[in-house]
Amino acid sequence: MRWRANIWRGRQSTYYPTEPATNSDPFTSPLCEFDNVLLTPHIGGSTQEAQENIGLEVAGKLIKYSDNGSTLSAVNFPEVSLPLHGGRRLMHIHENRPGRANCAEQNLRRAGRQHRRAIFTNFRPDGLCSY
Repeated sequence: MRWRANIWRGRQSTYYPTEPATNSDPFTSPLCEFDNVLLTPHIGGSTQEAQENIGLEVAGKLIKYSDNGSTLSAVNFPEVSLPLHGGRRLMHIHENRPGRANCAEQNLRRAGRQHRRAIFTNFRPDGLCSY
């Protein structure tokens, strides 16, 4: 094969046409026979182990949001880390227009809901997130 003659300078690769599905599956490549070729693992989310870790991470983030309102490491959403508390929280996301937060607060009062405090976080010029 022609590529065998061109390996003399060396090569490094992280992509392979066929990669092992798990850590226990063997890795085979015709490039393994060359001493001057460095083959490193592909770092990605395609392995079974990575998929399991991604599932655990997403579930953990949903639990943190549900239990405490934490949105740290969220994509396309403001990052908010709130102090632990024993009560309940309501999150209201709306356009950053005059009177929006006040309207939400009035609706809560009409519904007979009392709140101790509100934390306002500007996360974009056109949006506001209030807790």
